[in-house]
Amino acid sequence: MAYCTRAEVESQYGVENVAEWADLDNDADAAKIAARIAAEIASADTEIDSILRASPYRVPLRTAAAAVPEEITSVAVLLVGEGLYTRKAMRNRGDGGEAGDSLGGDRQEALGILEEIALNKRRISAVY
Repeated sequence: MAYCTRAEVESQYGVENVAEWADLDNDADAAKIAARIAAEIASADTEIDSILRASPYRVPLRTAAAAVPEEITSVAVLLVGEGLYTRKAMRNRGDGGEAGDSLGGDRQEALGILEEIALNKRRISAVY
């Protein structure tokens, strides 16, 4: 079980935006778009777990018996949206350089929340 779903990312950023950002080849291939979104969700999960290994919580923060804490879902959504948007912008530039226009503020917000959790300055809503 991932920290967020495609539907949650689409709710935050819009269905059309998410599909456009995930369409790296600009061919509207639904299977490739779905795979790209799933890969970005998995990447966000890995990043969250990596940062929170230093926290008082046991990772991964998801179990079959417990729901993902809301704070973690929110962080995952921000990381996925920023990742999809930035990779699409970099692909469109064609040189692999920095995207320039990005959702970097979303990434910084997400990383700030994770840092506060890791340093025990912020508690998540679930007990682990």
